[in-house]
Amino acid sequence: MNPSSNFKTPNLERLAKEGIIFTDDHSSDTVCGQGEAGAYGEFMIETDWHLGRIMDWLDLINLSENTMIIFTSDNGPETTWEKRNVLYNHSSNANLREGKRSIDEGGHRVPFVIRWPNLIKSKSIHSGPVCQADLLATLAEMLNVNLLDNAGEDSQSLFKILKGSMNLYLFQ
Repeated sequence: MNPSSNFKTPNLERLAKEGIIFTDDHSSDTVCGQGEAGAYGEFMIETDWHLGRIMDWLDLINLSENTMIIFTSDNGPETTWEKRNVLYNHSSNANLREGKRSIDEGGHRVPFVIRWPNLIKSKSIHSGPVCQADLLATLAEMLNVNLLDNAGEDSQSLFKILKGSMNLYLFQ
């Protein structure tokens, strides 16, 4: 952890009561009590804060307009989502069936946000399915790189979607 950071060691006992155990400093006293979904909600608040810091830094060094930021997750919510639903009436699986490590939809739907002001219109939404594997074909197309036939055969380029030339609408 950055020694100059204002974040302190988390209250591990409080996190453990909610079924969340970290091996290093993730949450902090700075965000404790801010959320309405327990420690997980506070972790989301802190994640948002750190992402904001990165975006502020890109603004400061005049790189934000031409820098692509991809924000996504590996799987649906951790199995502690059931406990959060009972304790805080917060359904981090968006009321889909199950969560992480499940074959059901709640185990696979995740945030997938891409920000690139020079290419993507603000508040744009693509309503079709995408997969993280699609990043391979997307980045290859953006860089004008030909992939081998057996490289990422399930990957579909999202580049035309990102440019707004297909299936994209603006969120109002």
